[in-house]
Order: sequence, then C-alpha cells, then structure tokens
Amino acid sequence: MSNTTSKSETYLFVHGCWNGKWCWDLASNLLQRRGHKVHSITLPGCAEYNAQATRDTNLSVHVQSVIDYITTNDLKDITLLGHSYGGVVISGVADQCASRIKTLVFIDSWVCVEGQSCTDLIPPEFKQQFIDKANAYSPAGCLLPFPGIFFFGLTDKVIVSYAEAMCTPHPLFTLLEPVHYKNGGYNAVAKKFYIECTTTWDAYPLLEVAKKNARDNNFEFLSIECTHCPHLEKPVEFVNLLGDIANKVNGTA
Repeated sequence: MSNTTSKSETYLFVHGCWNGKWCWDLASNLLQRRGHKVHSITLPGCAEYNAQATRDTNLSVHVQSVIDYITTNDLKDITLLGHSYGGVVISGVADQCASRIKTLVFIDSWVCVEGQSCTDLIPPEFKQQFIDKANAYSPAGCLLPFPGIFFFGLTDKVIVSYAEAMCTPHPLFTLLEPVHYKNGGYNAVAKKFYIECTTTWDAYPLLEVAKKNARDNNFEFLSIECTHCPHLEKPVEFVNLLGDIANKVNGTA
C-alpha cells in the first residue's frame, strides 16, 4: 500500500493532556511538504493558555473550542485527529459537526461511550490521585500537574528534553465531565480509525477500556511500533500511516 496520496487532505489536530499545539509541529511540517493543509489548536486552559484555566474549563469547553475553530475557518471535508485525551474531544466534535468531517483518527486515544468520563476509563484510585494532585498544585484545584515524561513512555533523549520543557498542567475538569452524545458521537462519522501504539510502557494498561470501546464500535485499527506519541517518536512513519488512511478513505489504497 502506498503511504502517499495525490489528493490534498485537510487535517485538524487536537492534542492530549499536558500538551499544546506545539506537539504537532514535526508531523505538520512533513504533511505540509507533501501538499496538505494542516491545522492545529491549543485547547483552552492548556499550554500557553494555562493561566486562563478555571473550574469551568471542562470537556464541553474544549469541544466547543474545536467546533468554533472549524466553523470560523470554514473547514470542510476534514480529517480530524485526536491524541490520547484529544480522542474524547474529537468524539464530541463529531457528535455536533459530522457534516464537516470526512475521517476521524484516534491516536492511542481514550474513547468514551455514552455517560463515561475519561476518569471512568481508568482505575478509581487514579481518579482520586488526579483530584488530590490538582488540589495540591493549584488553589482552585483546576490544574493537574504534569506527572513526568514516564507517563508518555518517551525514551529518546532529544525528544524527552523537548517534551519536558514544553509540557504544562492540564485542566482537571475536562477529565471528570462525562460525555453526552446527541447524534452518536464518533459514530456520526462513518470513517473512523484507531492508531494503536504497540510498544508497552508504564501507563499502557490505562488504555485497555478505551481500546475495547473502540473495537466495540467498529473502529478500524492500525498499529505503529512506539509507546504513546507517534507524532513525536516516529513522525515520518506516523505521517506515512496517515497517507495509508487517506488512501483507504479515498479508495486509492
């Protein structure tokens, strides 16, 4: 299968916890060189917007920020991608904005079914740890501090140094709010893919429920040999995989 596509695609990337749009720079540059249109945003209360985070910065706020970006920029026929927590965000966007989305791509992501929150996907003790750490870190208890690079499983010294310098606290209440779909969530979009990172790492088991949810909802799975951040660890292979997905969707595989 060719991992390049002659058709120009429009990509919109949504980052995960403790990240901002900076995490997509390597992959974005590669995609742009191949002639694609690439968009990425920093979600409210994250990265450069950390100081604006409050207890009201929840999942709904993040979903709406992506919808606003799509409509303001009049994006259509897009491939919407979410990494880790970003998968929950793009599920909510798909629920309300499916007519503008051609393909959903979940990158080693959390996938919630109706009524679940992100913290429902992990053992209960982790949820309480998140709350306790946020309360200890910030007066309003609204920011979850970055737990350390081990949480992403990164090992390359250059990437580790870069990520440690860039990662910032994440708005806690985005992880506590359950999803409520009106139009089927991710199932409102016919073409949905899950890129599974196959190298085991400390937090690898935390994605087991999310992957089961994806399989139960007929996501098409693809794999890449890395820990959790293919766009940082293996950007060329990651972009090639996006080319494979585009060819599948466009019927040119």
